[in-house]
Formats: sequence, structure tokens, C-alpha cells
Amino acid sequence: MKVKKAAGNCTVILSDNDPFIGLDRAKAVFRLTLDPRIIVEPGHGHFNEDDRLVELPSALAAVIS
Repeated sequence: MKVKKAAGNCTVILSDNDPFIGLDRAKAVFRLTLDPRIIVEPGHGHFNEDDRLVELPSALAAVIS
């Protein structure tokens, strides 16, 4: 796949209670397309301000690691 080849090593951060896509489905889609390292953040919803998420330390850690 072009995206996987262009992206190289990827990390995907998911929430276990995203109301728009279930965790198992999200994992399957990303594994199929990118084969990333997957980090699951419990209870963070859809990673937006509506779910009161304004900081995501695991994202920073993934970028600098």
C-alpha cells in the first residue's frame, strides 16, 4: 500500500469508548492499512474537546520516542 510505504513506522492512538468507531473495528482497519503500533487510551471518547480531552501525553510520547 502506498500510504503504509510512505508513512513508514506508525503509531495509532485509540480510545476504548469512541462513540463513532468501535475499538475492535478501528484496530482492524489500522492493522490492515498501516500495521501500526497501537496504543489504547481507556475512557477518552473521540479525542476532542467535547469529550474534555485537550491533552494527550501518549501522542507526545509517541512522537518523541
